[in-house]
Amino acid sequence: MPQFIENGPDIPEDLIYALKAQKLVFFCGAGISMYTGLPNFKGLVENIILKLNLPEGSHEKKLLKEECYDELLNYLEQKYQPGQIRQLVSEVLSVPYKNKLDFHEAILDLSKSKNGYRLVTTNFDNRFLETRKINHNNIHIAPALPIPDSNSWHSVVHLHGLLNLNNDSNDYNLLNLVLTSADFGNAYLKFGWASKFLIELFNNFTIVFIGYSLNDPVLKYLLDAIATKKMMQTNNSQILSKNKTNQFAYQKH
Repeated sequence: MPQFIENGPDIPEDLIYALKAQKLVFFCGAGISMYTGLPNFKGLVENIILKLNLPEGSHEKKLLKEECYDELLNYLEQKYQPGQIRQLVSEVLSVPYKNKLDFHEAILDLSKSKNGYRLVTTNFDNRFLETRKINHNNIHIAPALPIPDSNSWHSVVHLHGLLNLNNDSNDYNLLNLVLTSADFGNAYLKFGWASKFLIELFNNFTIVFIGYSLNDPVLKYLLDAIATKKMMQTNNSQILSKNKTNQFAYQKH
């Protein structure tokens, strides 16, 4: 496997070929924005709990220690006034960036397609927009997602929503964030628009994950949804195959 810098990582040749063929998609998590001063999902929840000034021994603090972050946010949304928790999310993630956005710029450069970009992120922040390499026309925001194919898709996809799109009233954007366990369930299972997008994405492209940990709730829902959808597709294919076999046997008889 080739190295592009001395003592750098070994890059699989398949990734290089996929990049040259514009079949490589970077899938970016909170880790890519941490160097700019933003927290990961755990840090986001910890900041919200801190802002709520909850006492030790509270149910919320127990859920926090158990690392049930999406469930904790769901509990908080039911407990507090509508929109209050999402407004806190906006406050935590709306801080100016501390360092240059070199990492985001490099990822965008690698993600260029013939007519734009092909990149997916589950981050709520607008760091990619702040690079000024892209504008609002280069972005798709959940749940209004494109079909991820090689011909028509050329955008940065914010799979879980985006804050501060127009730097004005963002109530609509806050409402559509995939934030709580209920939101994840709707996006990946009940309505399934996120999992449908991902299955098409995985079918058509080679994916490189950046900025996630193995115990990240996002990866859990993502992998569970894909496994469920693939199982359903397999079962449907088996049923269709069985029906065709039975039809053939009937016609032959």
